[in-house]
Amino acid sequence: MVLNNKRYVEADQEASRRKIPERLDSDAQKLTNLQITVQDLKRTVEITEKAKKGKGLELDTVKGRLEEAEEDIMSLSSQILHN
Repeated sequence: MVLNNKRYVEADQEASRRKIPERLDSDAQKLTNLQITVQDLKRTVEITEKAKKGKGLELDTVKGRLEEAEEDIMSLSSQILHN
């Protein structure tokens, strides 16, 4: 009975080890998609700024938040690559 439990635990641990790279790949893909979305939003903000021929406070706030999001995404991507 103890031997069966040990095999079950080992099989479960092995399955978990195999899932880690899959999860990391999935997370990396999600971060890539987020980065593309942030870049698209930044382009939209730039187009909006040019159309309004000036910088509004709201657009500056949005730009700042988009840049922060982009930095966070890059940081998370870097962490995934190091794992």
